[in-house]
Amino acid sequence: GKSDGVPNEEAMIEDAGLFVKAVYHDKSLGLDSGNVILFGRSLGGAVAFAAAERFPILVRAVIAENTFLSISHMVDEIFPILKRLKNLVLKLKWDSASAAKNIVQPVLLISGENDELVPSWHMRLLESLLKKSKWVQFYSVPNGKHNDTWAVAGEEYYRKINEFIKQVMKSKTDNESCSYK
Repeated sequence: GKSDGVPNEEAMIEDAGLFVKAVYHDKSLGLDSGNVILFGRSLGGAVAFAAAERFPILVRAVIAENTFLSISHMVDEIFPILKRLKNLVLKLKWDSASAAKNIVQPVLLISGENDELVPSWHMRLLESLLKKSKWVQFYSVPNGKHNDTWAVAGEEYYRKINEFIKQVMKSKTDNESCSYK
C-alpha cells in the first residue's frame, strides 16, 4: 500500500517475482519454498504465466482460470472496431500465448465455457501452446461465466484443484534439483 511505483505490466511481473523470491528465501515463513504454485484468474492468470516463464526454478506449478491469450486478442473480441488501430494505442501486451510456449511447469487450466468476457477458445489455445509443460490438465465448467466459474462448479472446482496440487506434490520435478541464485 505504500508503493510509489506506477502499476504496469513489467512492474506486476516483477512484483510476482519478488513475492516468489521472498517465499523461496524466507525460511521464517514456514513454507516449503520449492512448492510455490501460482493461481491466477483472468489478468491474474496472465501474471502467473509471465512469472512462471520468467522464474521457472521458483514456481512449481500454475493454475490459471479464464485467462486470455493476450490483450491484443481481447481488443479483437471486445472492441473489434479498434482492431486496425490497436497497435498504435496498446501499451500492455500480457501475451500469455507467448509465455505458454516456454512454461515447463505442470499447469491446470480452468475454463468457464460460458465466459462472456474471455472466450473459452482462448483457454483451449493456451492448452495447445503448453507443449513444454510437464503436464497440462484442462477442467471445463459448462455453465461457468467469467466471474462465477468457481461458484457454478461448486465442490468439484475445489476437488479438481486439490487433485492437481496433490499430483504436483507427488511428482518429481526439475525444480527439486535446482537452486535459485
